[in-house]
Amino acid sequence: MEIVLPNHKYIFQREFPIEDLEYYTKHHRLKLYIKKGFICENCGVVCDRLIQGKPQKCQAYHTDLYNKDLTRMLTVGHIIPKSKGGKWVLDNLRPLCHVCNTKEGTCIARLCADPLLFDAHLNGKTVKRMSGKPFVNGNETAIINRVFISKHNKGNKHKDMFVFGFSDNSQTYPANKVCFID
Repeated sequence: MEIVLPNHKYIFQREFPIEDLEYYTKHHRLKLYIKKGFICENCGVVCDRLIQGKPQKCQAYHTDLYNKDLTRMLTVGHIIPKSKGGKWVLDNLRPLCHVCNTKEGTCIARLCADPLLFDAHLNGKTVKRMSGKPFVNGNETAIINRVFISKHNKGNKHKDMFVFGFSDNSQTYPANKVCFID
């Protein structure tokens, strides 16, 4: 019987002992798990089965970590999303199961809402406007030093929006409209 694995719909080929993960020290994704663990940092699912799968339409093999019943695959989550300028560096990466990573998407709301995450990952970072235009004061970049929620009316709906404040105190700007550059 053919077992289809979640996320990329790979066909199960074989399982390796988890100790074999050390063999993959040059593989970026698997190297992250060696350093940061086999647990989704969001939901806590343990993915400690090293499984080799094969895409249905090609001959290449792919090795990933899955949970006990093969329903969740571990992926690499960016703390600051790539679309917002987040880099592929260890400090900006964390293990997430494919379900949590998909839910999180490119949203930075969790970083803004949690003071500890804000201080660890956003406070003091340099940003530029995603539109490419300078800020109101004419500067191309700004340094974040605070975040707050702004109430916005959009039609008949009231919407909370995260807004960054900057170290020069001259302005604020919507958090979803900036890109991180450091």
